[in-house]
Amino acid sequence: MRNWMLHILQRPWQSALAVFALTIFPLLNVMASPLLGLITLRNGLQVGLIALVGGMAGTALIAYMELGDELSQAYALILFQLIADFGVLIVAACILRKVVSLSLALYLTALFLCATVMILQLTYGLPDASVWHGIYLEQQSLLATPATTDEGIMGFSKEQSALLFEVVARSWMAVLFLVTALKLLLARWWQSRLYYPGGFQQAFHEVRISSLTLLSLMPFLIGGFIPQAPLWVPVCGGVALALLVIIGCGVVHGLIGQRKGWGPTGLLTLFYGLFFLSLTNGFGDVWIFAVIMLTIVDSFLNLRLRFKPAE
Repeated sequence: MRNWMLHILQRPWQSALAVFALTIFPLLNVMASPLLGLITLRNGLQVGLIALVGGMAGTALIAYMELGDELSQAYALILFQLIADFGVLIVAACILRKVVSLSLALYLTALFLCATVMILQLTYGLPDASVWHGIYLEQQSLLATPATTDEGIMGFSKEQSALLFEVVARSWMAVLFLVTALKLLLARWWQSRLYYPGGFQQAFHEVRISSLTLLSLMPFLIGGFIPQAPLWVPVCGGVALALLVIIGCGVVHGLIGQRKGWGPTGLLTLFYGLFFLSLTNGFGDVWIFAVIMLTIVDSFLNLRLRFKPAE
């Protein structure tokens, strides 16, 4: 497997063909983006864009096969894959390739998403609740109702509809960042397994944000609670919260991983346990809040250095 991967990464056309193959096969298509990230990390932006052609060709083929009768939906799927999946991951991989530090790469990727949302909001404007209401009615095949009606989404008032749209937009951007970050981490792990085993563990154990970096995120975190704030402010706040969660998982991984007797199996068991417990009512919010608070404390105290076991 290792020799096969090394062979694929030697030539751009082989990389593009590999991304194309993963994109069109069910179950394996989730690995197309991490492979694209690995190719960009290893060989740079130019080869990454060549591999992107293979990924988009596979996406277009799948869209035509599954949505051939609905061209608008097929085009939407292709555009979404290009921008929100492959595109953002290539940007994140290029950032990591330049700065090397995982912490800085995740922070700059979050800033890139926030800047993109801000520019779109200020330049074109994001859809308001009434527009989303019209899209909802069309998708549900309900009676044609003008998008500017005083009626809100699913019976809510216009004010409630606007709040609901804000929550949806914030959650979507936070999930987009989380997925991008996880794929970037997977690509970085893949790279370390191929070229320098053990490098990823050390890098992930050192993931943290400084107090100054945390302070730069505070306007977005606080702005989400201001009623009259523009929509991009709470959306960027959702991205900032997702960044704190990722960094917090690195803090937990570093604190536990430096203890003797906690190998990869123990750490995986811990994170799997937290994941399944998060599916229960109430516990998910508690442990996410705890991880965020741990990130904030670590940014000022550097807990891994303070609790590092004696040699």
